[in-house]
Amino acid sequence: MDFLVQQERSKLRGNLIFLSDILNNYRYNWNNDMYKNNNHVKVLDIRQEAEQKIIFYRDQISSKLNKKSLFHSDRDTKKQIDEIQSAFKEYQLALYTHAFSSFLDVMLAGNYASPYLNGIKQKIELYSLEYRDLYTKCYDQMEAYSNSSIQSTLLKGLKKASKATGEAMGKVPVLSKGSANETLIEAGNKLDKLGTKRTTQQLQKLVDRQGSIVRPFIENIESVERLYNNPLNIVFDNETVYLGIEDNES
Repeated sequence: MDFLVQQERSKLRGNLIFLSDILNNYRYNWNNDMYKNNNHVKVLDIRQEAEQKIIFYRDQISSKLNKKSLFHSDRDTKKQIDEIQSAFKEYQLALYTHAFSSFLDVMLAGNYASPYLNGIKQKIELYSLEYRDLYTKCYDQMEAYSNSSIQSTLLKGLKKASKATGEAMGKVPVLSKGSANETLIEAGNKLDKLGTKRTTQQLQKLVDRQGSIVRPFIENIESVERLYNNPLNIVFDNETVYLGIEDNES
């Protein structure tokens, strides 16, 4: 792997570790202005870098999708799927880092105004939607690419020939009494299943990257918005205190 590529990937993972440390230590420093201000600047830098990586990997995946050959083998297909899967892995991590840093931005800045929180949430949702759209496009194209490989085309030809021969034999009175025609038809069905299995196995790595994994951060931002911008009702009896948040939109 290229040294610069590995360096960028390591930086992305290092940023994620740094964000985790900030979150873990926030409970001890929630009232420490110096801690919050210093780390807030770093968090904003990490978010900016994550956005750059999101754009980079999105463009990289789109570019790889366009590099398809008319005549290609299963090996060519696997290589391209591996490369795209690897890019999706980094894309997913960049998306997660952006959402994580966006949530920490809210906590460190202490800005709980609804327009501000909604703007942050909408941006995370937009990036997540773009991820899912590109993933769907990628999966559909690679599935078609896998099904059009030389090996897949040969299997389809054998399947059709086997079924056609079996059906033709079944129409001949002397041969229709035997099981040869049924065997050939069954062989065609097995070849069909084999082709489907091969395609599924090749695409399995992409299936593992179908989620953008940012929903927890969106839900946490929504919880902060409800907590700080909706009236809090307190009802209690002799044993229990009940807390309820009014929804201003209802």
